[in-house]
Order: sequence, then structure tokens, then C-alpha cells
Amino acid sequence: MAFSMKAVTISVTFRDKKAFLSRLNIVLAEIDYHPVSQTESFLTYKPSFQAGLLAGRISVQIDDNSATLVGPNWYIKKLQKWLQQ
Repeated sequence: MAFSMKAVTISVTFRDKKAFLSRLNIVLAEIDYHPVSQTESFLTYKPSFQAGLLAGRISVQIDDNSATLVGPNWYIKKLQKWLQQ
């Protein structure tokens, strides 16, 4: 159980920033994460109660053609898989 709560960091590349952000918001909403704060290059999402008591926040640093995502292992791995589809 501790392994799924451990924070991990991944990098994701994209071609279209606007399309990536749209897809990111949709995928995170599907796993019950909602935006908390947003600047031009940094976003933070928090889990709803349905996501689980042990779910932590997900942070996203956006660059020109890549994003760095940090959050709970289980959710980040799931997010990575869905973003690659």
C-alpha cells in the first residue's frame, strides 16, 4: 500500500500544448482530480473524496513541448497510460 502512495515524477512530451492541457484536464477529471491552482506554466490538482483518502495532489510543470508530473505513484502511472492513448 505504501508503494501506491509514494510520490513519483514522470515527463511527458506533446506537440500541441493546448490539446495536451485539454486531454490532461479530461483524464484527471475521470480519475476524480480537480484543478486547485493554475499559472501559465504550473498546475495543481487535488483529489476528490471519491479518489480516496490516501490520494495526494498532482502537480504539473509545463514547458514548450513537455510536462513534468509529480504525484502518487498509482495515479501518475494511470495518468501516463491514459495520456499516451
